[in-house]
Amino acid sequence: MKNLSFEHEHLNHHHGQDDYELGIYEDDEVMGYVDYTIFQNEITVSYIMVRPNRRREGFGSMLIKKMKSLHPESVYLPSYKTDLGAKFKHKDVKLNEELKRIKNLITEQRTNDLIIKAGTELFHGTIEGYDKRDLRVGGYDKIFWTTLYPIISQTYIPSSGIKIFTSTAHLANPTDSKDIQNFQRTIGINYDYSKVRFNHQARYGVDSFEEAPIFQKISDRFWNLRDLAFKKYQEAQDIKKKLDDDSLSDDEQDVLFKRWGELEDEEVNIRKEINKLDKDKIKNQYINLKLKKLGYEPSYKDDYNFDYNWRLKIVDNNIVPADFKEKGRLLIIKPKRDLKIYDTTSNEEREPDLTDVDYHKHGWFESAMSAGYDGIKIADYAQSENMGNVGHYSIGLFQSTLKDVVADEVKAIHHDLDFTRDDNSTPEYLSYKEKLKEEINRIKGLIILL
Repeated sequence: MKNLSFEHEHLNHHHGQDDYELGIYEDDEVMGYVDYTIFQNEITVSYIMVRPNRRREGFGSMLIKKMKSLHPESVYLPSYKTDLGAKFKHKDVKLNEELKRIKNLITEQRTNDLIIKAGTELFHGTIEGYDKRDLRVGGYDKIFWTTLYPIISQTYIPSSGIKIFTSTAHLANPTDSKDIQNFQRTIGINYDYSKVRFNHQARYGVDSFEEAPIFQKISDRFWNLRDLAFKKYQEAQDIKKKLDDDSLSDDEQDVLFKRWGELEDEEVNIRKEINKLDKDKIKNQYINLKLKKLGYEPSYKDDYNFDYNWRLKIVDNNIVPADFKEKGRLLIIKPKRDLKIYDTTSNEEREPDLTDVDYHKHGWFESAMSAGYDGIKIADYAQSENMGNVGHYSIGLFQSTLKDVVADEVKAIHHDLDFTRDDNSTPEYLSYKEKLKEEINRIKGLIILL
């Protein structure tokens, strides 16, 4: 049994508003997180994200429930939107009651029957490499999920493995994060981690460490200048004591006064150079430059010490360029016969509810399957960086149905949700349709020649 835990952080307080982040971990590996705010005792979720390969396992629901339990004095305001712009309807429906209702409807075969005509296009986005002729259901729910639009399905292709929130200072100094250690090595920062003593209560989480060679010259120069400034100070103090000697001639006093002034000026100039050699600032500037070359822009800037906040993409334990996107596929699924689908949404009258998600209701799927349906339609939601949690509808096909569909595929990447197009298409899908049209015209031309 894997261990689940939560990490809760208060990010900011401003204008009477408090910003928080709550993460859920499985054996110390982050599975997802939710960003939310509390203003005037009202909780509003601004963003929720779950690892793409661990979705539909209840982590989102657990995050919402934990968030509400952390602030019992506050009122939770559902803020998720459907693809039509309407708010989700959050209902407190008991699973067994809802399951009983669905079973009754299935038995009576009322108006919830949905017929998907042969040749209708359904869509599935994935980064998995299985053969399109060997479609497979998911191990968690035994369903092969499809959507009605390419843009929705391609949202499920992860843009990158995971995203991390961090600061310049954490990237520049020793860390126990393997991802950041790898990044440090790729940009020439090589700490000897065998000599690092971690202490999460200390600054940057480190008690002591040996400076990375790339910064060692800066460090040596800094301390050499500090030593030199102190020597100038001591020499000036010695002259000051000599000036207290009443036996000195006027000429001797003039010489000493002149040298005293020179020493003070030299010390001031050395300390100016020390300020320019602020090691932390130089390390931070070095990191910021490297990240900007990778295409990142900070989410927050502190120009006093150049310690910025960043949101970075991680793939295979490495920080990748900001525009990196995983290479995946868009599968275009076409039934060879009419499919009978059980529609739990009552012709889309029922909207998605993040606090009572449909894709965990395996009893529904089993009941529909045993009643002879080819699949099931549920109210679902997709995660969007730009729009938050966006409601949509998914059609799940059972294993026995997959032999009665054909699949085509096109190389595709993640696209964030954008409903400015009336057809909810993507560039990859439009290119696919154009090539398909050209091929049909070519075949027609050959038929005419024959």
